[in-house]
Amino acid sequence: MGKRKKTGQAISLAAHIFFFGVIIMVLLVRYAFVEHKPTFPPLPESFDLIVIGDGPAGDLAAIVAAEKGAHVLYMHTSEPEADTPGVYLPVFWAADTGYQRVAGIEYLPETMANEIYTSGESSGSYRQILAFSLASAESLRYLTELTGQQFLRLDPERPGLHWGEQESMIKISSRLAGQVEALDLIEKTGLQPQSLVTENSRVVGLTAVDPTGREEIIYTRAVILADGGYGSNQELLQKYSGLQGIMKRPEAGHLGVGLQLAQKIGARTISLEQVQVETIAIGTKRYLELSPEILAAAFIFGEKGRPLTWEENESLTELLKQNGGRVYLLFTTDYPELIPFKPTVVEDLELLASALQTTVFELEEHLAGAPPPYYLLSAGLVALTPGGLAVNENYQVLGVVEPISGLYACGELTGGLHGRAAISELFFTETIVSSRLAGENAAAYALR
Repeated sequence: MGKRKKTGQAISLAAHIFFFGVIIMVLLVRYAFVEHKPTFPPLPESFDLIVIGDGPAGDLAAIVAAEKGAHVLYMHTSEPEADTPGVYLPVFWAADTGYQRVAGIEYLPETMANEIYTSGESSGSYRQILAFSLASAESLRYLTELTGQQFLRLDPERPGLHWGEQESMIKISSRLAGQVEALDLIEKTGLQPQSLVTENSRVVGLTAVDPTGREEIIYTRAVILADGGYGSNQELLQKYSGLQGIMKRPEAGHLGVGLQLAQKIGARTISLEQVQVETIAIGTKRYLELSPEILAAAFIFGEKGRPLTWEENESLTELLKQNGGRVYLLFTTDYPELIPFKPTVVEDLELLASALQTTVFELEEHLAGAPPPYYLLSAGLVALTPGGLAVNENYQVLGVVEPISGLYACGELTGGLHGRAAISELFFTETIVSSRLAGENAAAYALR
């Protein structure tokens, strides 16, 4: 019996081994001999060039770089408003242009550079100003070719200034945006830039956060900061210049995003405390320029319908600064000078009192019985920032000791041209010339 028991155990063991082997073979056939594709996390995005910005500066820098053959990511820092090209004057400052030659005017780049340097109280970067002046005529020609807008009227007293129509600014903004859409570049909105990625003192990428809060790294060979200065950032305006009551700029950007990104990696700045304050008509977002005679005929109101007095030797801008940055101008006559600013026509005293946040009784007393209709303008202050990031003549951002490899800037974000002043006639030209130079030089660096 003992022998039989051992034999049975042996058979049982063999059976178990056999079935175990079958199972192993099935598993091997099922899994070991099937081709598996390994899975990896998605690779970070990579571009030749990233443009961070909005409006004409960002658009033009992206266009130029893309035309030079760079694979461009255009990262919008905010949503632009429709038909708001900015508050710049419709004037282009340039030397040795075709318009000047046709008019028989000799106006050399060296003359232009000297005028700009002198206007800035001889404190700007002359080397940068001269390079800027040398590039001005070609930049004007390029802008005309790109947008169809011409600056035909030469200033008889200052032949460097080429004036265009007010509407040309809107058309330029619109056509640049159209050119961006037509080019083979990637546009992204909703990503918030957090920091520039550097390696051996060279910019190699950008960290950004998407709307869900997820952080990602985008690699690149170069970055152009083109989001304007900090004129719409109340905190930075207060910090650098002590200004309060300033309206947000009508165009997108100017929130100081590019400025803060560059400062985090040691970029130098110039004259951040220098701010130019301008008065605009809020309804049209145009500079509000009225003659002293027209202003003298206005009833002026501040917050909650508080009557204000305008002195003839005082500027409207100063009056705004002293009264929270916003006032209402009320006229009882429809002066032709008001037409470009599209005043609101109010036919009823009660509606007027409601708009000014006062009572009919107080309004009647102040207006001394002047009957309707009334013509109402709202005026506010905007800030232009002539100071900003220090750049060289190629619009490469400067660090403490030397230029920061792979980092460029353009537009109102940059400093060095205006010196200790804020030259109103220079802001639009600065945007166009610097954006073209930054686009060309950043693309050349990225594709080297």
